[in-house]
Amino acid sequence: MIKTIEEIRKKYDTKNYMPCISTIAPEGTDGWFEELKKLNHEVYRGNFQLQFSIHSTDEEQRDHLMPDGKWSLEKIAEYGEEFYTGGRKVTLNFALSKDDQIDPEKLENIFDPDVFAIKITPLNPTCNARENELINVFTEEESQEFEVIKELQNGPFDVHVSIGELEENEIKSNCGQILLSHFEEHEGGSA
Repeated sequence: MIKTIEEIRKKYDTKNYMPCISTIAPEGTDGWFEELKKLNHEVYRGNFQLQFSIHSTDEEQRDHLMPDGKWSLEKIAEYGEEFYTGGRKVTLNFALSKDDQIDPEKLENIFDPDVFAIKITPLNPTCNARENELINVFTEEESQEFEVIKELQNGPFDVHVSIGELEENEIKSNCGQILLSHFEEHEGGSA
């Protein structure tokens, strides 16, 4: 992926190019992340969007939501501070369902608000989400009912509530997992 980021930049030679990576930071990827950090420091310097999908501040719940090995919140915080060069902050993404646990105080104790921003998004209606009874795509109005969102917005972090268009769910354009399941369903398992 790092090679692809650089190939796009070279091929299109544009000054407005901003790479964007969203990740859960899987275990065993430290070398790759070191290369990414070097690339950011040497080339992009604040013009790179890095997002960690953490979904909960409770490690047990994170393990349930993302059962594969992943970095701890503390390791994400350490890396984010090393990665950040000014400009666009490193984003911590929470795809919320009503049962998700977000502890604003824990976030403040682990993550530096000068380096990290918070993004709240609805949970995409994937097959895995349905199987785990995690379906909860909320609207802009419903997002205001979440006390944790209000608490985060009153805290030190930049907080972005990104609802998107519900039509994207219907046409399966907002999530790679949804699109993949659509292809598998309609083409007999080949994507």
